[in-house]
Amino acid sequence: MSSKTKIPTSQIVNDYLNKEKVIFSKYMLLLSGVLFSLFGFVDWIYLGEFTHKAIVIRAYTISYIVLVSFIPFFKPAVFLKHYFKIMLVSFMVSAISIQLIINISSPDDLAKSIYFAGLMLTIMSLFTWTFIKVQEAIFITFMILVLYISSAYYYAEVRNINVLIYNLGSLLFLVSSAVIGLMSSLMRNKYLNYGSKLQGELRQALLYQEKETKKQKELARQDDLTGLPNRRGAMSLLKNMFKIAKEKNEVVVVCFLDLNGFKQVNDTFGHNVGDEILKISASRIASSLRNIDLLSRLSGDEFLIAIRIEESKLEIVDVIFANIKSTVSKPMRTSKGLINQSISLGSAVFPFHGNTVDAVIEIADKRMYKDKDSSKHSKNVELSIIEDIKMINDDKVIKMRLS
Repeated sequence: MSSKTKIPTSQIVNDYLNKEKVIFSKYMLLLSGVLFSLFGFVDWIYLGEFTHKAIVIRAYTISYIVLVSFIPFFKPAVFLKHYFKIMLVSFMVSAISIQLIINISSPDDLAKSIYFAGLMLTIMSLFTWTFIKVQEAIFITFMILVLYISSAYYYAEVRNINVLIYNLGSLLFLVSSAVIGLMSSLMRNKYLNYGSKLQGELRQALLYQEKETKKQKELARQDDLTGLPNRRGAMSLLKNMFKIAKEKNEVVVVCFLDLNGFKQVNDTFGHNVGDEILKISASRIASSLRNIDLLSRLSGDEFLIAIRIEESKLEIVDVIFANIKSTVSKPMRTSKGLINQSISLGSAVFPFHGNTVDAVIEIADKRMYKDKDSSKHSKNVELSIIEDIKMINDDKVIKMRLS
């Protein structure tokens, strides 16, 4: 597996956590606002003359929750950037508001126990509903405990042994809540990291599989020796060229090339030298073509060229083919010395010689063998492409007149 595509597990965990932070925070803030509102009924039932004070405290807290809720909903990037600060302030605001309501309730009030349970819930949710670091959660918990102890001391009506025991017991409950929350957080983080690791390994496996599949597809359409498209790749590209040419009212000149006497080269100098000849020939042919033209090695010593061009510029193709013949025919420097190599070629034009890939290729192939045969007898019977197209058009005119 390539290291370039490998994604660190820590990055995968962070990506996952960032999504969860935003989602959980949305629900947590909404639920906190709902709970703070509903507990207003407890104030109304149990606090009596102090109800209005509790309502004011709740109103401020709920206003803060509503304002903060807009951040993860509409500015998630800002929320993630200041996540710890927002959590710190949010939980301290909640703890302070609960503690204030505890302070204004009577010592014997049932409401006091209910609000104290709310303080325990706040500490536990700090560990289980957020994704801040454990040390950060412990720091916030410590601040809440200091707040509770300070408040319990300064607001106690009677500072005697009974009140001290009561406060120590309450403090023990709060610490227990923190311990339970801490253990839950550690277990959650353990399985979260394990799950993220598995997710990362699965993602790497999928990336590797996709890369290998793409590589295999490319290899299935590519010639190993020259790096050119093979027959399968060429047929696919040629069909696409025909389609584009039809849309743009252009023509496609398809040319078959064959190295003359290549079998004799292999038999005389060996297949290694034959491979050198093929690679040199492919390079020289490519040097005469444009980047948008197609050059393919179909099989053995047989190549295919496809040139998409405007009909009015077809004379350029004759120049290209003449240049290819001249360039390839120059002596080739191989491991066995200089070797002379000539080529034969035959061409056909879409759509004049056919409307399908197979039809055009068949004509180009026949003409290539015709050129090969003529070269053996020192004849030149190949017409220029312009002359060839002119003859086809003249034949069409004659047929139209006869019909």
